[in-house]
Amino acid sequence: MSGSVLDAPIGLTALFEEPDQKVRGPFLVSGFDTFLADFSGWLLDLSEAVPCIWVKATDLLIQSESDLLLSLQGVARKSGWLNCPVLLFVEGVVDGLQEYSPLSLTRFVVFDAVEQQELETAVFPQKTFLNFLQTKMTLLELAPYEIRKPVTGPQFFGRQAEIDRVLQNPQTNYLFVGIRRIGKTSLLKEIKRQLDLRDPPGPNQMRRVYIDCTVISSEDEFMRTLTFQLEQSGLTILESRAQDPQRYQKRILDHYGMVHGSPITFLLDEFDRLLSHMKPDWPLLQVLNTAVQSQKVRLIAAGFRLAMDASINPNSPLYNVMTPIRLGRLPVVDVEHMVLDPLQRMGIQVQDPAQMVTRIYSETAGLPNYVQHYCHILLEQLMDNGQRVVTPDDITTVQKNPAFRDFVLNTFMANTDLLEQAIVYAIIDEGETAVLPNFTERHIHNFLKNRKLSLPFEQVDSACRKLEMAGVFNRVDAEYTFAVPLFQTLLRQTRDVCFLFERTREAFQTENVLP
Repeated sequence: MSGSVLDAPIGLTALFEEPDQKVRGPFLVSGFDTFLADFSGWLLDLSEAVPCIWVKATDLLIQSESDLLLSLQGVARKSGWLNCPVLLFVEGVVDGLQEYSPLSLTRFVVFDAVEQQELETAVFPQKTFLNFLQTKMTLLELAPYEIRKPVTGPQFFGRQAEIDRVLQNPQTNYLFVGIRRIGKTSLLKEIKRQLDLRDPPGPNQMRRVYIDCTVISSEDEFMRTLTFQLEQSGLTILESRAQDPQRYQKRILDHYGMVHGSPITFLLDEFDRLLSHMKPDWPLLQVLNTAVQSQKVRLIAAGFRLAMDASINPNSPLYNVMTPIRLGRLPVVDVEHMVLDPLQRMGIQVQDPAQMVTRIYSETAGLPNYVQHYCHILLEQLMDNGQRVVTPDDITTVQKNPAFRDFVLNTFMANTDLLEQAIVYAIIDEGETAVLPNFTERHIHNFLKNRKLSLPFEQVDSACRKLEMAGVFNRVDAEYTFAVPLFQTLLRQTRDVCFLFERTREAFQTENVLP
């Protein structure tokens, strides 16, 4: 550790060669010195701003441990740290505080004076710190594998090529196209995080705005949401100009550019939902197009079918405005880092790591959310068994996990329409007990015809292309395969595929999709 003038707990400064570069603070909150430490390079569920509180010896003298815990909860609440682990560096022995901590709404991780002294004198303080963490936090708390919400920072793996394109081409607008649950939200939020680090907004500025379009039900609501984030005082004016909204929308975007600095980057997530509520002549898209052309706004959007159609439709105001980037499988090297690096960092022994990565990559097709599920479930198994060794054979149990099976099937349903589902059911039902390795459109036509469902070639061809875009099919020349090989097996094991096909056909007839 180099000499540092940072006034911080010895256990915290011992963790970094240059503490003044990795630790921000102290910030005085309710009488306590607090810090934000950058653990982002540790490949764990620890961010670039992990909250830390310094509990000094005088604090232990003037408060009981139960009162101290209440005070620390107040610090966490004021600082907005209720949903993340908070490291407590305590100048003393606090066995009672450890006992009270589970009752707290905040996840406090306590390092007492003895442990801090050990960190300061350790030859490898980071390794010692990790050993301590493994006794204070569960594997799932430490691991960066997240299956329920978007991730950024150390929890975000892969997509570096896509991120680099956005960062290195600041004048270009991008549209990320991908199925639901492939990680579009995480990618947009990670891009925003990295843009903010590279080009920090000034005081009272918002250079980048993330908008979740799943909660937007109209063009007017989009502008209200945007205005609320950029300048709440503009809401009243916006409502008063309802008679000529398009003209005022152009002016207000010009105004925001002057206030916050042009161009302002709009990161529009689930763009399809906004497009589905567009008026027939696309007035909002025309406004956005004008703002983009005048370099007042930069668009980075993520969507699926409607978004892609809008970007390639010559009649759309967004035609050729955004460069589409299709999100598919991760490269195997990214999956390797995603699987092995955190496990090894946590001291988990991986037997035959090459086979482990190869098998996970093959079974998940390199789809990031599938890989996250695999790793998450493997850690659950280790915790249940009290083991710290994982083998390729352990992967077999992942496929039997009910939550994983639901995830796979729900993802399929969320990304396909009735026609596409019917085709998939027919293919799997045709295989009966065997897995069909590949098939052509001729095969699909016959599978459907055998089930008394005759479709024009154009419909089958279009549906197959959409299934490829949805990540259900892979195509090589004239042949298709299932992108995720285990999908056929999971669906056959958990559903009556013949019955699903029949019900899907009934739904077609109800909607008059088929004769």
